[in-house]
Parts: sequence; structure tokens; C-alpha cells
Amino acid sequence: LVASAERLARQTLPEELQAKVNFMRDDIRNVWLSDASAVFVFLPQHVSEFVLREVVPTSGLPSGSLVYVCARQDWQPGSGVASAYARLVTYYTGEDSFSTLHGFEWQPPRLRAS
Repeated sequence: LVASAERLARQTLPEELQAKVNFMRDDIRNVWLSDASAVFVFLPQHVSEFVLREVVPTSGLPSGSLVYVCARQDWQPGSGVASAYARLVTYYTGEDSFSTLHGFEWQPPRLRAS
């Protein structure tokens, strides 16, 4: 998947944008995302829920970044997660469990004033 994404980026993006794109495959728990503007999550749905609820909020991902999740067509983030993600798009491609791409904007909860 990463090799295909890199190849497509080289073929379609202008050189100045290619320098801004980095595709990586790693354990998301070990990656600091403060420089990311988009994250693609391709995991079982229950693991995606965990990542959205527990990992993304502590990853340094900037507010306004895009988060894409592959899942079933009717999938939605759980109630403990949904308020931090604004759905932007749902792209349906088929009937299997990874057939739909859900796009969200990460909107972390504001810190409460003491």
C-alpha cells in the first residue's frame, strides 16, 4: 500500500508537493503525528475505535487534520469518540468490511479552564 501511494504521488504531484508528502507504515503508538495533516487508518473496526479514542488524542496530531478510516458502510465512531471527529465524507466502494472510506476532521476537545 505504501509503495503504491509513493508511486502515485511521484506520478501525479508537482515536485514541490512531493517534498511535503511522507507515507509510512508503522505502529501508530510509536509515531509522533505533530507534522501530519492526514492519517489513514486501515485496521479492524474495534481497533480503529481504540486508535481514535486512545491513540490519536495523545499523538500530537494537529487540530484540523484529516483522519481516514476504512470500515463498513454503516460504521461510525463510538459515542465516546464521535465528538472529536467531524465527518466530512463517506465514499462507498463495495460490500465487504473494508469497502467504505470515512473521512473526518480531527477536532480535539478544548482544554477546560480551571
